[in-house]
Amino acid sequence: AVVQVLLARGAKLVISVEVAKKRQEFAKEFGAHHVIDPTKQDVVSTALELCGGQQPPDIAFDCAGVPQSIETACKVVKSRGAVVNVAIWEKSIPFNPNWLVFREASYKGVLGYQKKDFEGVIQVIGEGKIKPAPMITSRIQMDRLVDDGYWVLKNNGITDYRHQARKVRIEDFREYDYVLGMDGENVEDLRDLVKSATKKGSLSGEEAGRVHLYGEFGGKTKKEEIEDPYYGGRDGFEVAYEQVTRFGKALLQHIEMQAGKELGSNVP
Repeated sequence: AVVQVLLARGAKLVISVEVAKKRQEFAKEFGAHHVIDPTKQDVVSTALELCGGQQPPDIAFDCAGVPQSIETACKVVKSRGAVVNVAIWEKSIPFNPNWLVFREASYKGVLGYQKKDFEGVIQVIGEGKIKPAPMITSRIQMDRLVDDGYWVLKNNGITDYRHQARKVRIEDFREYDYVLGMDGENVEDLRDLVKSATKKGSLSGEEAGRVHLYGEFGGKTKKEEIEDPYYGGRDGFEVAYEQVTRFGKALLQHIEMQAGKELGSNVP
């Protein structure tokens, strides 16, 4: 996604650094001009050479979230360049500020999306500058979500699955058991959409009962809402991330229990 957005924004040279063979192929497919395998090439010197040998890359995006990637990102950029952190880190890591200081480089973290971001993405998709369809490597019906989605992810291992799959699309809104709203207002908006679709005949009306507040699963109360990270103080994003993680784990446990009741001994 980062590769496609950079190209849509007019980047003249996009270099992807990737270990996994399948994801190297993805990077090329989505338009990366060069792909570096860090297990076989020195990223810093190779990137400089690809940039003409004089000026290193202007910006480095860390999308991996591993110690080696952030160190490389800091060392590969030009003086007064920028390192943008896209990844979510699972634990603390050693970090040497001199990687940035000796280049007078800046470091920026990004996480959330605002209305203007969604509008911008929709616009460039409409203009054909971004083509997200190839990101979907498989499509599954909702009634196959557990067997072909959840259990595949769990049994094959999340890391291996990430290397093989980009995105899995779940088809047919009418079959969703859980349509989740982040807060009460969001839930009401979703229910209004269902009512509108029901009047038009595209939905039966039963779907309204499938709209849930995400906090119903794992919330400290049944009415716990996801805090808006932009207005939640200095720890807003951290609080929202903790909530989404907690709710998500509880929802998966709930789905697993439901699957067990329906499938009995056939649960993998």
